[in-house]
Amino acid sequence: MRAMDGQGSWRCRAVTVDPRNADRIRVVCRDDAEHKLVKQIVEKSFGSGTRVLRDELYPVKVDNVKRTEILDEKSSVRVEAAEALSRENETTVAKISWLSKKDMPKAYGSMVVFVTKASDTRRLISEGFFHVGGESGTTMAFQRRLRPQLCYNCQQITRHKAYQCANPQVCGRCAKVRHHHSECRETIVTCVPCGGPHESFSKNCPKLYPRSHE
Repeated sequence: MRAMDGQGSWRCRAVTVDPRNADRIRVVCRDDAEHKLVKQIVEKSFGSGTRVLRDELYPVKVDNVKRTEILDEKSSVRVEAAEALSRENETTVAKISWLSKKDMPKAYGSMVVFVTKASDTRRLISEGFFHVGGESGTTMAFQRRLRPQLCYNCQQITRHKAYQCANPQVCGRCAKVRHHHSECRETIVTCVPCGGPHESFSKNCPKLYPRSHE
């Protein structure tokens, strides 16, 4: 940056090191223009082995969205949806996640859109609406809810990991002890957390995936 005209005294806002990976740093910029310029310089100037990670995305929750504008007949997000929403709302939508139940085809539901600029997130939430196929959904801040964590050794919903687990090994398929689900030969499948007729790690488990069963 300092090699550029008029940038001799330039300093970024901050540089932080990822506490979980010392080889990864984060450069904090003052605005979108500076961010774009720094990214271009890094991509051109640094040697092999250096990689610029994907830009941070900013979520906005949108309610009262017409289902058919976002999901196709297979309940998958339409390929063209992100581009269409970007044009309608004068932003860049990088990702869309449908929040309402896909197996209950109600005409309207909720989604979260991920945009590339924090300023657009603030604008969309402040305005209170988001255009979708000529209609307007209502916006609000998206509150991330962490999914319950499963120990893949004892199959309990808990805070510890499998490598930390002092409990006996339990099969994630049949719920019996002392064998792994990859070696299971039982015909009756049982979930440990909820007792249902599915694997303990299945998305059909309402205790492990509560949002999908609301």
